[in-house]
Amino acid sequence: MNSQLKIFLCFAFVSLGAATLLYSLFGYMNEAGYTWTGNEKVQLAGPIGAFFIVMLLCPYVYNKIGNSFEDRLKNIVGTWEIESESSQHKRRACSETTIELVDGEIRVNGGIFFDVDSNGMKGTIIGSWNAEMAVSNGHKLMYFYNLTDDLNHAVFRGIAELVLQSDKDSKILSGRWQIIGSNDVHNGQITMKKK
Repeated sequence: MNSQLKIFLCFAFVSLGAATLLYSLFGYMNEAGYTWTGNEKVQLAGPIGAFFIVMLLCPYVYNKIGNSFEDRLKNIVGTWEIESESSQHKRRACSETTIELVDGEIRVNGGIFFDVDSNGMKGTIIGSWNAEMAVSNGHKLMYFYNLTDDLNHAVFRGIAELVLQSDKDSKILSGRWQIIGSNDVHNGQITMKKK
């Protein structure tokens, strides 16, 4: 079932619930009709009127709430270049990801990551990662991920928490990451630059 049908069914059930409640309380006042006077008009009163009023208001409220939420997330939707550095070993790595908004849910796509040498050049593939869950308010982004480190033959679970540093020319998310393995815990800095 697609998201638009789900939203429509929610509107219908909310409207029907309001009408049913009002009908049980004020059923004797229920009235609906179409009047043929000089000016054509529809007359609705009581619960049946409440049904149509709520049905008409639901999309308006949804658009106000839904659009403002999606507008806030537009800043972080797109393709990002990632660079991170380990606090313990000063090991640097880079990757690239795409952040999407799918059916109102923010998704951070994982990928492979490469080592970065002292000159800032991308080297060989040293692992891969995939995000499990992401949350954002448009200014902060937090995501949980799994990381496979090919150099140490280790698997880690991690969390990254970033804040948007936006100016006119570029958008940058920066913050901290932490990974936990069966025997190790590592943490460090992470920076994401929007392409």
